[in-house]
This record gives sequence, structure tokens and C-alpha cells, in this order.
Amino acid sequence: MGAFWEAAAMAFHALGARDQQNQAYAVAHTLVFLLAPLWINAAVYMTAGRLVHFYLPQRQIFKIKAPLLARYFVLADILGFILQGIGGVMLSPGASKETMKQGLNWYMAGIATQEFFICIFTVIVLAFHSKMWKLERYGAMLEGRDGTWRWMVWTIYGVLALITVRIAYRLAELAGGFVPSNPLPYDEVYMINLDALPMLLALTLFCVVHPGMVLIGPESEFPKLSREEKKALKKEKKAAKKAAREQELDMWRTAEAGAAQPSGNSTFAFHKPGVPVKAAQRQAGAQWI
Repeated sequence: MGAFWEAAAMAFHALGARDQQNQAYAVAHTLVFLLAPLWINAAVYMTAGRLVHFYLPQRQIFKIKAPLLARYFVLADILGFILQGIGGVMLSPGASKETMKQGLNWYMAGIATQEFFICIFTVIVLAFHSKMWKLERYGAMLEGRDGTWRWMVWTIYGVLALITVRIAYRLAELAGGFVPSNPLPYDEVYMINLDALPMLLALTLFCVVHPGMVLIGPESEFPKLSREEKKALKKEKKAAKKAAREQELDMWRTAEAGAAQPSGNSTFAFHKPGVPVKAAQRQAGAQWI
């Protein structure tokens, strides 16, 4: 999808160069070109989640299960997609200065959000790398797994670095504003070398080291449950929660029943007929003091 959007952006750009009075081509190029890298980013998140599921015995990292790990970061990518999409629409050619100013803020917030989650995700990939190194060192690798995970991990590092280069360029371009003193928005050399080229290299890396070369076998996919299985699992979870609550209530009832029964050493031994229980307890406490 990322490659398709990048190609579509270049196609719209070529059409716009032939028909420069057609604003639709310019708007389509701007929007698609700005959002295309987010698809590549999402592919990285999904691939890394499947690596955790396939290679780690616990199928989790930082106590986050692999499917949830991929889901959370894809949702974060969608958040960045929405923010950048709003900004991209407002930055379209022909917009007023005020609209473009607001669009700059929206888009910069979107790419800043994207980079923030990339930094967090890089820490997670580093943790996965460390765990895999230890598993190999102590001979604890799962059966059927080999050392090809390294290729995929280094590919992920490379793609994330290329996306970061592109984000740094966009931040520098937009922070300078659309003024003559800032050449970044007006010179296509910067756009080609610092946006299009890094994304082309990222796509090339994924083609050379494709996830299908590393994630092989039935366990390489996240488990897929049918609707009936999901319903049964939901019922089991509800039944387990209900049983746990009932067990907790039984424990409280047993504890309260034990506390209500007087013993020889209890303060209730000092209770006298006609004297309130609390008063008897205070008298017993005084006698012990």
C-alpha cells in the first residue's frame, strides 16, 4: 500500500506538471505524498509484532502480547495519519494563509506524534534484539527458528531510520514556513532526495529482506479465532471473573464469621450483661493496660 501511494503521488505530480491549472492534481499529489510513508510505518509495526510472536517463547515483550503490541502501534499510526491528513488537506495549493498556517500546525503535530511512537518502538525492537541474542547465546531458541531474524531486525532499524530522515526534513521544511528565505518548500531537489528517495530505499529494503523470508510456518501468523471461538473465549473469561468474585466473597464471609465468634482471649470475655459491647471492649482494654 505504501508503494502504491508513493507511485500514485508521483503520477499525480506528473499530471500536474502537464496541466498546471488543474488544482485537483496538486491537491491529490500533496495529500497522497504526505501520507504514503505512514503505510510503510504500519508495515514495520506489524512485522515486528509477528517477530515477537514467532521467536520469543513468551510471545510478549514488556508484558505486552505480540498481537496487542502490533495493534497499539498501528492505532498510534492511524492517529498520526488522521492528524497529518487534516494538515495535508489544509496545506493544499490555493488555500488561504490562515488555513495554511493551521494546516502547518496540524501536520507538524501529526509527524511529531509519528516520530514519538517511532522512538518508543525502537526501544521495543532493541529489547527484542537483546532477548534474541540471549536465547541464541544460551541455546534456548525455539525449535524451527534460525538466525534469519537478524536480517529482519536490521531491516526494521534501517526503515525506521529512513522514515526519521523524512520526518526531520518535513519538520525543517514546515518550521521555516512558506517564505522566500526558506528554499525547502519550493525546490523539488530537497523533496526528491529527502522524502521520495528515503521511502524508495525503505521499500527496497523490504523487497530485499521480505518478512516472508523470515516468518515461515503456521506459527508465524497471529492466531485467528472464529466468531464461535471468540464467543466461547468471552464466556470463559466472564465465568472465570464471576468465580473469582464469588471466591473472594466466600473468603470475606468466612473471615467475618470467625471474627464474630468470641474466644477465651477475646475482649468479649470481659463483657458483662447490661453493658454495651463497645463499652465492655473499652473496659477490657483498660484492664490490659
